[in-house]
Amino acid sequence: MVLPSNYLNFVSVLATQDNTTVDFKEFGNGVTIINNIPTNNVVLNAGESYSVAITPYPSNTNAANAAGLIGTFIESDKPIAVNSGSFTGSNSIIMKVEDRT
Repeated sequence: MVLPSNYLNFVSVLATQDNTTVDFKEFGNGVTIINNIPTNNVVLNAGESYSVAITPYPSNTNAANAAGLIGTFIESDKPIAVNSGSFTGSNSIIMKVEDRT
């Protein structure tokens, strides 16, 4: 399967209590995280969120990112909400309701 060059995968957490510590673990082998942001001992307060995204696939740097977040383990010391997903960059297309077919 060939994915668009602007394909992106992410996982995001939202803290429900102050001083929540979150660890993201067990990424796929060879995954490249955008901006090399920290993935361990992330401290959040209630209402704060934190997202980890991996570089687009196919890319010149890493083909492992196509499924790199599948199986990622997220651990926290307090309750959190978790959201994950992907997009292909088509969110910028603006269309009027009457133009849809």
